[in-house]
Amino acid sequence: MKKGLFIIYMLFSSLNLFAQLEAVKKAAEEGDVSAQMYMGQIYEEGRPSQGIKQDYEKAAEWYQKAANQGDPDGQFKVAFLVSEIPGFLKNEEAQAFVIKHLMQASEKNHFHSQAYLGTLLTQHLHRFQTEGFEYLLRAEKNPNAHPAIYHSLGYCYYMGEGTERNLKEAERCYQKASDAGISEA
Repeated sequence: MKKGLFIIYMLFSSLNLFAQLEAVKKAAEEGDVSAQMYMGQIYEEGRPSQGIKQDYEKAAEWYQKAANQGDPDGQFKVAFLVSEIPGFLKNEEAQAFVIKHLMQASEKNHFHSQAYLGTLLTQHLHRFQTEGFEYLLRAEKNPNAHPAIYHSLGYCYYMGEGTERNLKEAERCYQKASDAGISEA
């Protein structure tokens, strides 16, 4: 099944939900990145109506398959799930895994990866603050940027994390976030 065709198949198929799920799973097993991402999503969220319990480990396995094919969404999702594991901040191997995947997706201009990596490095893994700040700046310039990025940048400028403390820039960023309706700003 060619990439993306499973979506059309699902929309127009008269098969029941279980048969549709089997068709998607087959496409995913055959390497369809979109199907792999969908399988990851259904395990991440759970689908009781289809007999699927929420299972982050299985979700991560499917996202990893997409990531292995260079899919930036897969790289982001598997990194995010691993970063949510309790004790992540004390596990250097897990940190390296997450940073590697987020960096790969960031190089493909994936906004969520740039923003998450920047925030992770500046606010949680303090030994990488300068690099984190650079990823936040990349995220700010990304055409898909979300206004929340200004809150993170404002924090960095205000606290001097990853950059020199600059209250004028902090105020500018916080104002942009506030103007966009970001309540934390």
